[in-house]
Amino acid sequence: MSATIFLLATVAMATSCEVPTVDKFPSPDETHVALRAINDDFLRSTSGHDNWKGFVPLLERVVKHQGTVPKDEMSRTEKEIVERFVLYAFACEHDTDLAKADFGSRLDSVRLLSQFDLVRTDTNTFFRLADWLSNAIPLVVDQTIRDHEMEVAFQKDITIIYGGKTPPRYPGSVGNTRHLGPSARTCDAKFRFRRTYNERLRQFRVAAMACIRKSMTSAFPESERESVWAEFLKRAKANQ
Repeated sequence: MSATIFLLATVAMATSCEVPTVDKFPSPDETHVALRAINDDFLRSTSGHDNWKGFVPLLERVVKHQGTVPKDEMSRTEKEIVERFVLYAFACEHDTDLAKADFGSRLDSVRLLSQFDLVRTDTNTFFRLADWLSNAIPLVVDQTIRDHEMEVAFQKDITIIYGGKTPPRYPGSVGNTRHLGPSARTCDAKFRFRRTYNERLRQFRVAAMACIRKSMTSAFPESERESVWAEFLKRAKANQ
């Protein structure tokens, strides 16, 4: 193949692959592909990567095109996305990655989800978000528990590194402090993560419920609004 023919073929392929689908309502296939990619991110659990970011462009496309597709098609797509979104958990006692303490994408997602027609008109879907928020609970950071787990980690490192023998000491105050081995570093990182996570979690819950409240006031009938919101707060465990 000559260089000219190769160049023309390359341009043709690039053009055929650059169909601007981003400005269209996502088809069922596109929705499935996007949700599969998001799930793959959660399975990979790449350190430092916010897996929730994958939802934002998909949600933006759905919100942008509300009212431009048949209601049944919109409802099916919105239901599928909401069901998948609430499937993923908040952080747990095993987490140390600070990316999980970044709630920016989750808050962006909640803002967009709260604009879904199905969320704004169907109480069952609306309460799915409340149930999801109920799992956004602080992680344990009790100092007594931390001290105990750190001591266990120190002893584990001594066993692994020194075979249980006394670690070396060096002159000077710095040299005589306890240095963190791999187990102790992991344990220390876990509790540092929890402190950061808990602080940001409180801010996220307040902001998330505020934007959901703002959205629902213009959706549900006024006669039902307060009772629906009271149930939402109850299911979201807003007082915790």
